[in-house]
Amino acid sequence: MTLENSLIQKTYYETFTLEADKVEHPANVLGNLYFSEQKKEIPDLSNIRFAQGEVYFQMQDFEAAIYKWENIQNELEPWAKKNMADAYLELELFETAENLYRSISTDSLTLNTEITLQLFELYLSEQRIAEADQMMKHVVVLNPSYPNVTTIARAFFEEQNDWESAVDLAVNEAVRTKSLEWFQLLSKYAKAGHITKPPGYFISALTLLASIDMKELEKLLVDLWSSYQKENTYFTWLQEINSFLNDNQFDYQWKQLPTLYQSAYMKMVSGKYSISVCKDIAPDLLKAWINIASSSTAFAAAASLLAWNDLFSEYMEEEMVSKAEALLADSQNEDQLFTESVTLFRKIQNWADGHKIHMDESTLTLIGQMSDLSNQYVLFNDQSTIDRYQDRVTNNEKALPQSLSILYVPENKWASHPLTRLADHCLFTLNTNAPFTHDEQLVLIHIKEQLPELHIDFMLRSESPETSLDDLRKNIQAYFPVAHVFDIEEQWLESIRDQRDEWKRKRVTRLLAEIRRLLAQLIEQQVIVEQELIKSVDQDEDILGKLKGSIHQLDDLVDEKKRVIKEAFQTIKYEIKAEFEKTIPEIIKNTSEIIKDDSDFKTIHIALNEEMNKRIASYIEENVMPIYASSLQDWISFSKNEFELSQEQLSEWEQAFNAMLAEERIHLSCDFQVLNDWRRDADRMTSAVHIEQENIMLRRTPSQVLLKGAGKLLGVLPKNNTVLTNTFKNFIQNESFQETATAISTQFFQQFELFEKAIERDIQIFFREPIAELEKMVEEIKAEKEENQSALAEMTSNPEAFRGPLRLFEVRLRQYEWMDYAEQVKVEMPVEIKIDKE
Repeated sequence: MTLENSLIQKTYYETFTLEADKVEHPANVLGNLYFSEQKKEIPDLSNIRFAQGEVYFQMQDFEAAIYKWENIQNELEPWAKKNMADAYLELELFETAENLYRSISTDSLTLNTEITLQLFELYLSEQRIAEADQMMKHVVVLNPSYPNVTTIARAFFEEQNDWESAVDLAVNEAVRTKSLEWFQLLSKYAKAGHITKPPGYFISALTLLASIDMKELEKLLVDLWSSYQKENTYFTWLQEINSFLNDNQFDYQWKQLPTLYQSAYMKMVSGKYSISVCKDIAPDLLKAWINIASSSTAFAAAASLLAWNDLFSEYMEEEMVSKAEALLADSQNEDQLFTESVTLFRKIQNWADGHKIHMDESTLTLIGQMSDLSNQYVLFNDQSTIDRYQDRVTNNEKALPQSLSILYVPENKWASHPLTRLADHCLFTLNTNAPFTHDEQLVLIHIKEQLPELHIDFMLRSESPETSLDDLRKNIQAYFPVAHVFDIEEQWLESIRDQRDEWKRKRVTRLLAEIRRLLAQLIEQQVIVEQELIKSVDQDEDILGKLKGSIHQLDDLVDEKKRVIKEAFQTIKYEIKAEFEKTIPEIIKNTSEIIKDDSDFKTIHIALNEEMNKRIASYIEENVMPIYASSLQDWISFSKNEFELSQEQLSEWEQAFNAMLAEERIHLSCDFQVLNDWRRDADRMTSAVHIEQENIMLRRTPSQVLLKGAGKLLGVLPKNNTVLTNTFKNFIQNESFQETATAISTQFFQQFELFEKAIERDIQIFFREPIAELEKMVEEIKAEKEENQSALAEMTSNPEAFRGPLRLFEVRLRQYEWMDYAEQVKVEMPVEIKIDKE
């Protein structure tokens, strides 16, 4: 054991006890040595005291150990201080231990490492995580090869979820040790989503790993790719890995990485990203993909690079173009080209729908039919041939292909009719009297130019035995070398069966042509969309102005109806109130007729008061209430008419706005339930009205007091009854009783006061829905206008935002065209493939 190891493990004392009796305790041995050393003229006790401290430490007599280590004054002094700090740490005197650790100054790497590790443990014990983290990172830099340092560091970083530090450690140790274990740990972190470093951080480690184990390199690249794919740094990762692969030519058969490249490229040209971003990344990405392409992706990689070069040749190296052409010639297509082409169509359709771009319905229908491989479409030019074919289907279905669908287009419309482009086969029936005329030749040649993939066969139904089928066949094949000429349907049907799935491959070519046609239409739509946006903004502005004006008009209308309807109600009230003030005094005065000479003048005022109230109550119930109830119904009818006029006006607005909007978006329906509520309230209020009795004759006005006093005083004198009778009558006849009439009127109308106050609120409720509808529509149109303005501004300032996705769709389409063309010529195609550029 080396000296440093013995100092670390506190077994330095064994250098003194190895030759001693193994039975004797080390403390006794060291004690005897200490005693002997003391007897010397110049004793050297430091080493023995150091060893004694170790023995006491192991005996857990930490105070004795500290005592022994305090006076070490030789080269072991730094270790003695460190051991003293260890003892204080065991005694949980953390502050003393920390101060002592930090006071030690030494050049020993091992001792500094041990001190740092002990401080780490101390801080960890006190949950001082920041200081513990600092110590751990320091010791990893100071002495990473020290036993267990990196193991402890990894465990600590992982426990603290400090994945950035954990990744740092793994990268640094992978580079330092060249151990696969650390590279594999990086893969583990990447899989778990713990990578936060920028992509370029790993390049040096990846370069080193390439020289160690290519299989592990691919695994780490795949795991890092998966991690960065979910982050905002994905494109940065693509740039870094492209440079890494393009700068290094690896002699290795990649297995997983080519598929990731294919997926990345297809995602890039999906229309999701701006074309400027794609232009920055795609050339290097395609170059890297070509360089690592596997047998299953080489065909797609080559076609993709050639497609990009067709549209953006300035970004592609000629060397890579030549390499892609050669690779395309030598590779087999393992892609589902038809399925991918249909997928491209769906993506274009979804993009157009998302941007509210109108697409030609006939083209969409045609592509939709082409996308269904369950049907083969046969183009006929002769209705009688169709009839005979359908008879055969009816009579002998099993003998005929189940998937054949008939397309009939008169031959004079073949050049323009979209159904012509749908045909997988063409059976052209010739006129028996003049077969294959010049006009027929021109029509068919024109169609063949338009649809080179369309296979044309000919049917000749001749009644004349002189007709030479061979001569006709030679004449036709001079123009259409692969065409067949039949004289019976069975031969043609048999030829259809012999073609097997050849028609499906040709369907792909036509499908791609239709997708190109669709893209051309969409590009033309850019101008149309811009014009429509301008029109929409102007229309929105116009509608907004009219809506806001209508809201103001409606507010005025509501105020007008409130005024008119409430005034009508108050007119009834004022009329009845006037009737009260006119009639009630008369009723009161007429009660004087009950005063007779033989009346009891002591209580006549009470009798009069009761009679007056009785007659008033009878008047209200029998006269006022019927009139008031009838007046309320008339008022409700009047209000209904006013409401209906308002609704008519609002309905006209509704129709006008919906006509402007070209859809039924606005519904201005008022709440006629208000009228039902009024009818119910009117019935309830007029069914019974309670009027409290008025103290008409019991009021203590001076004249009444005098009148009542006279009655009490003179009532006992019979001879004065006539005088009293006349006095009472004169009093009643001469009083105005207006105060009483007003009081009764007030009491009567008090019961209708809440109803009157609620009239304006109810009218507001009647118009509430139209008001809310108009206000809501203002907000909706305003939002639409702002959206259209934003889209227009974007289209004007950044036309690539519209054109860019279409260009990327075109790149993808061009890729499929290359693949389709290469598939047509199979392995016999020349190395240099060229597709005419548009």
